[in-house]
Amino acid sequence: MRIVTLLAAAATAVVMSVSASQAQDIIEAASANPDLSTFVQAVEAAGLTETLKGEGPFTVFAPNNAAFEALGNGVADRLMGNQAQLAEILGMQILTGEYMSADLQGRNGRYETLNGDRVQVNSMGRGNNGNGAIAIDGNRVVGPDVDATNGVLHVTEGVVH
Repeated sequence: MRIVTLLAAAATAVVMSVSASQAQDIIEAASANPDLSTFVQAVEAAGLTETLKGEGPFTVFAPNNAAFEALGNGVADRLMGNQAQLAEILGMQILTGEYMSADLQGRNGRYETLNGDRVQVNSMGRGNNGNGAIAIDGNRVVGPDVDATNGVLHVTEGVVH
């Protein structure tokens, strides 16, 4: 009987742990991905952390670390020191509303961003996961559908600017 009780307690702990890990807002989900450390730093520098911890829903196209490096010549470092410009650029990575990759398949078009601009989202055939790939302003999504409590996060290989 004691073993059954211990097994039941262990199973409950695992379920609670899985539930807690799934109950992350966009910032927590991005922070859990080491390949998004520059993005998280940029969000903090731009003063957008509280926005992306807010109710939403948001669809965030988060550039991976390589995307920021690809800007070259210290551009990312200069942006980190210019809050207004950084907030404008990051605002173009954030759509109002929640769009999973399946929602965007076959629905090529311009979508409104957090800062009121419009960006082009396109379907691009098959992705690595066997599902259709998508891109935002030509920047391919390489990590789709990271679900969050206040929206969804898609990891991209480029920065919209």
